[in-house]
Amino acid sequence: MIVLATLLTLPTFGQDRTDPGEAIYGEWEIVEMVFRRTVQDLGGGPGGWFIFERGGFDYLYNVGDRTKIDRMKANKSRAMDPCVIRPRELDISNKDRPDDEPMKALWELKDGTLRVIWREGGGERPTDFDEAYKDPRQTLFVLKKAK
Repeated sequence: MIVLATLLTLPTFGQDRTDPGEAIYGEWEIVEMVFRRTVQDLGGGPGGWFIFERGGFDYLYNVGDRTKIDRMKANKSRAMDPCVIRPRELDISNKDRPDDEPMKALWELKDGTLRVIWREGGGERPTDFDEAYKDPRQTLFVLKKAK
């Protein structure tokens, strides 16, 4: 009887496991950015947008990019950069340079705020969000869910 109860509680082979990206899928507005150790003045508006989808990532820099992406989505011609999402880690590849090393980022979602930090030009994954205030090669993004 105990063996049967144990077998019934074990995950079935091939059963879906929790997707670590599920919490961040969607569109996020950049509300703060630290670039080259300096908090950037976003002029009261968004500093761009990140879009996360299963297996893909887009960084929209301005309203023109948003308009272009919306047209591409309507035409089903949009291609996102490949992105692997693991707990606290992102590996973002460049779709135009598939042989390049993926950009390694650290992420955290807390109280509806997403923080992402990466090292400009590639290299090791950052280990702490405060590194952006000390190392000019690291960029920190603070984002709020847009859609």
